[in-house]
Amino acid sequence: MRMVSIRYPTGAFVLRRAWIGVATIFVFLTCAQGGEPVLRAGAAMIDITPRQFPVRVNGMVEERTATMAHDVLMSRAIVLDDGNERIAIVVVDSLMLPRKMLDAVKHETYKSLGIRTDRILISATHTHSAPSAMPCLGSREDPRYSQFLPEQIVRSIKVATENMTLAKVG
Repeated sequence: MRMVSIRYPTGAFVLRRAWIGVATIFVFLTCAQGGEPVLRAGAAMIDITPRQFPVRVNGMVEERTATMAHDVLMSRAIVLDDGNERIAIVVVDSLMLPRKMLDAVKHETYKSLGIRTDRILISATHTHSAPSAMPCLGSREDPRYSQFLPEQIVRSIKVATENMTLAKVG
């Protein structure tokens, strides 16, 4: 059996805690159904750093722009499957993400992968150094980035699904 190895970069504490909690629930659910518990897991990190600059950055009470990226921004996804239910947990390096965008990402994920929309959790790291995916704190949305981002979030879930393999909780 090949094990899934997930690295937790700085600031991914929430993702790690969510992974542990969800994996524990999956183990109890599969054991409760009888038989040998089966857990498959996959993880992926997709680069969501803007490709075009300048880009609007929000979170500083007034609008700013960035002309370059100092660090890589990521969409990190984990997909878990116990043979009966599949879930996805995604953490996106962004200040905030609009509900309309997240609903579209969930709908596209359901269409392409069959993961129910109510089984997908997407959160933002709340970094004040990421492009503006929505109007917030004195900044307008950066429309180019808002068009680029949803596809990358869906891609992170797809790659995590493709990377699924047998896993153990420990």
